[in-house]
Amino acid sequence: MKMTPADKGFSWQSYNDEPSSYEDSTFTVVGLLEQINTTRDVSDYLWYMTDVKIDPTEGFLRSGQWPWLRVSSAGPALHVFVNGQLAGTVYGSLKSQKITFNKA
Repeated sequence: MKMTPADKGFSWQSYNDEPSSYEDSTFTVVGLLEQINTTRDVSDYLWYMTDVKIDPTEGFLRSGQWPWLRVSSAGPALHVFVNGQLAGTVYGSLKSQKITFNKA
C-alpha cells in the first residue's frame, strides 16, 4: 500500500454521514490503534474516547480556578464533551490536519 499525502492531488467533497452507534461493536484497549486494520477498511470512523475522573477534593473545585483542557489531534475533526455536554468542536484543514482545542 502506498500512502499519498492528503494535499497531493486528491479532490475533496463534504457530505453528512451517520456514524455507527457507540453501543455497536465497541471494545477497549490501552493505546492507539491503526485505523485500516482495525476497521477492516470498511469504515472511515475510528473513535477515541477517554474519561478523566476528578477527585471531589481537588483544589480547583473549591477555589473556582477552573483548569484548562487542551487536546491535540492529527485527526480532521475533534468534538469535546465535558459531563456529557458539547464543550466545543475544532476542524483541521487540507493544509494542516493538526488541531488543538483549548478551553478554560
